Amino acid sequence: MAVAADDAVALRLDEDWLRRKLRLALAIDSRDGIDALGDGVWRLGDSRRSPVLLARDLIRL
Repeated sequence: MAVAADDAVALRLDEDWLRRKLRLALAIDSRDGIDALGDGVWRLGDSRRSPVLLARDLIRL
């Protein structure tokens, strides 16, 4: 099934939204910012005094 260009934009994952929702779900303090550590790896902040990393691929860590 063909997807129109306008519809493809709506289907694309909003990565910033995902990172913000993960921070809320993990009760990460809002004063901690999201740091880009490299290609597809982010530090979301600290949860229970431990750093929380998000990566597109575990091999990159």
